[in-house]
Amino acid sequence: MKNDCKIVEDLLPNYLEKVTSIETNDYIEKHLEGCKKCSEIYTNMKENVKLDDLDVDREVDYMKKFNKKIKNLNLWKKMLFIILALIILALGFAIYRYTILTKIYLYNSKINALDNIYYREESSNYPNSYTEHWKKDGVIKQIEHKYTEKR
Repeated sequence: MKNDCKIVEDLLPNYLEKVTSIETNDYIEKHLEGCKKCSEIYTNMKENVKLDDLDVDREVDYMKKFNKKIKNLNLWKKMLFIILALIILALGFAIYRYTILTKIYLYNSKINALDNIYYREESSNYPNSYTEHWKKDGVIKQIEHKYTEKR
């Protein structure tokens, strides 16, 4: 009988989890009907398993809430990254425009600072023409010239 009790005690956890065969279940149930000590062990194990199931349910609920918080946090991180990228792009564009406008302004101010300028501009629209630009003593002149072919 003592060997039977040890065998049943070893099998009880599997019996509670319902992973034992039908024959083993029959053997354990017959033994529990006749052995008061093993019946008490079985009752205690059954109560502990129920308590453990409650703890597992609490842990599962906690993990679900935790995962939801992590997902929300990841969403906020993505949104923050997009906002920062847009701000950086806007600042880059503003700096780029500022530098170009500054260069244009400096170029124009250098030209306007000169009293006398002359430059010649070839026309791409009319292949046989060019324009002369003059600035002398604050007066600006433009003269268009067209090449003529001699016959």
